[in-house]
Formats: sequence, structure tokens, C-alpha cells
Amino acid sequence: MASADLTSARSLADRAQEQFDALKAKADAFLQEHPWGTEVVRDDGGWALVVKIPKQPPEDWWMDLGEMADNARAALNHLAFQLVIANGQDPDESRVQFPIFEVKEHYFGNRGMKSNREKMLAGIGSGDRKVIDKMQPYNLGAEATDHPLSVLRSLTDRHKHRERHVGAMAVEQYTAMMHTGPNPLGIEAIGMTIGNVQSPDPLVDGHVLHRVQSTGQPDREIDTPADFVEKGGPPRMILSEPTGISPDSDAQLTVAFFGDRPFKINDIGRVPPYVRVLIERFERRIAAKRPGSGASR
Repeated sequence: MASADLTSARSLADRAQEQFDALKAKADAFLQEHPWGTEVVRDDGGWALVVKIPKQPPEDWWMDLGEMADNARAALNHLAFQLVIANGQDPDESRVQFPIFEVKEHYFGNRGMKSNREKMLAGIGSGDRKVIDKMQPYNLGAEATDHPLSVLRSLTDRHKHRERHVGAMAVEQYTAMMHTGPNPLGIEAIGMTIGNVQSPDPLVDGHVLHRVQSTGQPDREIDTPADFVEKGGPPRMILSEPTGISPDSDAQLTVAFFGDRPFKINDIGRVPPYVRVLIERFERRIAAKRPGSGASR
């Protein structure tokens, strides 16, 4: 039987990286060519900070994203196929594929459930299986869906089996300042709000990033928020009537793709490098197992 060869897995991972780099370059150029901004408008007895988006990304970018994700996923399956060969087994006798699981019980099986691990890794050696176990998203617990492999799985599942992703603008971060009139201390108070918006929907022109309502209440003394006290603030402060709102700095917008859940372009960018690192790790393991390598199994 031929020896394991990860050339095709590496080539697919490299192509995925090239495709992401091209998509990222288009996204960066789009943001430069269609500058966005923010403005403050009166809004139902208060003020709203809204985003101005002159144009959304081209619709056909979903195909670029899907092709990149498919190549990254195929790279992992090519890897799994070669790991069976590296174990001296025939991959054609199994339905081996690289597993990606956010829930440990779904991977190992539980309460009568079949083990997906045993089915998908049939023919792969125990040592390589343990490495694959350690790289599963479920190891991150509550953060499992942030794992690069979880991102990849979500992208490919939707692209291959459901429908397209929608490329649109999204917020990375924004900072707004709430102004108040002179309070009993004789100064103009400014309250700052910093938000990191995570929205399941694309941003559209006129989307409200932050809203401040006029309460009509007189100045009143309140307990200072604990985090502000920790930074040296007084234990009590005056809460005054809002008189306006202004952006402290421009909102940081980015291109994102929306489907089952939103993925910002930089989140997607973690996928190809992770796949390549994973392949390189197994390349070293395979090399160490070859006769004359001088390394132990």
C-alpha cells in the first residue's frame, strides 16, 4: 500500500487561504470606495446615533465565501483519508471524514447514541484520533461556536445544503457620548457608552447604533457604577437630564456574512490558517513514524 501523502490536503488549504485573501482584499477595497459614516438625529423625544451606509457589498461574494470554505473542508477530509493510509489501513473500506463537533456527547455518543467518532475516524490510529479529539470545538465549552472549525462547519453546511450567505455591513465597535446640561456641581456631565454590537441581521442605511431618551426628570443623586468607582470615581454622582448625543469616534464597520449566524470577515479569516496548522501537525506526526526517522511513535 502506498505511504500517506498530504500534498492534496496542503494544496486545498493553500487554495482556501488564497481565496480568503482575495475576498478580504475586495472587502477592504469596498470599504474604501464606499465610505460610511454616522450622524445624530432627533428621535422620539431624544437623540439617535445612526449609521449611513451608501452601498452594500456585491451579492455574488457568497460564492467566493462558499468556494473558500469548501476547499478548507475538503482539505480536512483529504487529511483524514491519508491518516487511514498512514495507519496501514484501506480508506476505501470506510467512510472516513474529518469530524467537527461542538457537543462532546454528539461526538463520542451517549445514552444509546452511536459514536460519530468511531464511525468518522474508522481506520485512523489511536494516537491520531486523540490529536483530533483535542482539536474539536467542544473543548472550548461555552465558546465552542467561536472555534475556527465550528465557523468552517457552519459555513460549509449552509453553502452545500441550504442557501447562500448574505454579505452585508456589520459593526465591530462604536463609541457614543451622552451630554447633559449643567448639574448642581456646576459642570457639564458627559456619560460615555461603549458598545460592541452583535446583530443577527445585516446593517442597513439608517440603522440606530445608540439611542438616548429625554426623561424630563430633575437632577438626582445616584450610586456611581462600581466599575467607575474602581477607576477612581466618587461613590455618588449626579444624574442630569440628557441634552444630546455625539459620536466619540467613527463606528468601526466591517463586511460580514449572514446566514445561520453572522460571521465577520476577520472571524472567517481564522479558518484557513487553522486548517493549515492542523495539517502541518499531522505531517510531523507521519514523518516521525517513518522508518529511520529516529523519532518514537
